[in-house]
Amino acid sequence: MPCILTSCKRLMLALQDFFFSVKSSFSLVEVMDKEESESDNSAAVENLQTCCERWAYYENSGCDVLGAEMIFVPLLIEDHYLMFVIDHLNEKIHYLDNIIWPTETLEYFEKLSFHVADQMDDFLKKGNYPKAEKIRFYKFQVQNLQWSKKKPDNIDSGVFVIYEMELYGGEQFQYDDLMTVSWRRFLRAKICATLVMSDMNASRSDVVDEVIKFNKNNRNSDFVKMVEGKRKLALAEQKRKRDEKTKQLNVANAQKETKEKRVVKKQKKYTPSKE
Repeated sequence: MPCILTSCKRLMLALQDFFFSVKSSFSLVEVMDKEESESDNSAAVENLQTCCERWAYYENSGCDVLGAEMIFVPLLIEDHYLMFVIDHLNEKIHYLDNIIWPTETLEYFEKLSFHVADQMDDFLKKGNYPKAEKIRFYKFQVQNLQWSKKKPDNIDSGVFVIYEMELYGGEQFQYDDLMTVSWRRFLRAKICATLVMSDMNASRSDVVDEVIKFNKNNRNSDFVKMVEGKRKLALAEQKRKRDEKTKQLNVANAQKETKEKRVVKKQKKYTPSKE
């Protein structure tokens, strides 16, 4: 219920949102890394600005980024999704993540939020947005939500971000379906179905045809056995790779431990005695 109230509140206030994609993640991290190392980041900045312009004015020309009160910026950092929300109304940059990171990692994301604000400042300035120059001075705010945990979870981070984009209104909200693994699996399937059946999906008819074909074949017991056999082989291969990786890690750790023992033994052997 709180999430519905939050959405209704934003509707009543006629607040507009704009959503960027994760396409800009790599360029943004490159901008930050080069600036931190005092390298030339002009090419990375140009790539990032071009990516933002294409997304805002070409791929989503029907949306108004300049009229948005909240701008959602989801990012993919390595294999983890997180999000910054630029809140013009309260002059804040909200940081949303399903993981509660240690201080050192959190400081990294705070630095990253500065670069998000800095680049968004330059981007909106081109459209003569009146508050553009203030964005880099917006206050950074960590928004720990109901499902934020210290235990790392990259598997469902994308599911969390998508539903945060849909339901977040600048303050904490509850959504119990995100609290359990089984429900998150259902939500992931729902997201996939929504994307597939969207009018924007150019391959929609092809996918639907394949589903119809699959359903017909599903009545064929030989086909079902074949699919099940492939699934079992794939699972067995995944297990073999995991076991092999674990074995290699154990061997490496054992070799390291043996080497450390030899070094200690050698030091003891050749340490001159005190007179």
